[in-house]
Amino acid sequence: MLFQLFQSPTDFFSLVFALIFAITLHEFAHAATATYLGDSTAKFSGRLSLNPLKHLDPLGTLFLFIAGFGWGKPVPFDSHFVKHGRWGIALIGLSGPTTNFLIAFFLGAFLKTGLVHTSFINIFLITIFINIVLGVFNLIPIPPLDGSKLLEAILPESKQHIVHELEQKGPIILFGIIIMDNILNLRILSSIIGPMFNLVARLVL
Repeated sequence: MLFQLFQSPTDFFSLVFALIFAITLHEFAHAATATYLGDSTAKFSGRLSLNPLKHLDPLGTLFLFIAGFGWGKPVPFDSHFVKHGRWGIALIGLSGPTTNFLIAFFLGAFLKTGLVHTSFINIFLITIFINIVLGVFNLIPIPPLDGSKLLEAILPESKQHIVHELEQKGPIILFGIIIMDNILNLRILSSIIGPMFNLVARLVL
């Protein structure tokens, strides 16, 4: 993916802009939701900000270039101060992907008006694509992805050990899948997020 983009400088810089834009608003949404729900950890950590440098994770951004999947720097929060318990934490997690989907829908709606100059259509499409990918990918219920917060809220107390085990193994599982997908071309992630990506893309465009 990265090497193909180097062949088209315009697409490459459009992708860089789209990544920074999508990740920044994604992580800002986490921080804003946590603050709204009563926890000021993110605010005091400087994460209640639209400054991209506060939110970009070097490794997560690199994987977005290489594999088409990635993440931003996790927003810290203290669950003891979050209102509504596990459901409040789930809302914090879901706020990031929801923001990405809203951005995609807004840009898609604006694109359909026909008011976008032809020279900007490509950057609109790339930004829409990145936001949908980031949103759908983060809904996978494996820590540290946002979907794991919803999984934790849904599972009964007797099954919470599943989440705790995934917190230990989740990052390794994700790295393994991404690496195998890129080296062996297994398309595991594509098969997981592909159907939802196609659904959202059809609704947006």
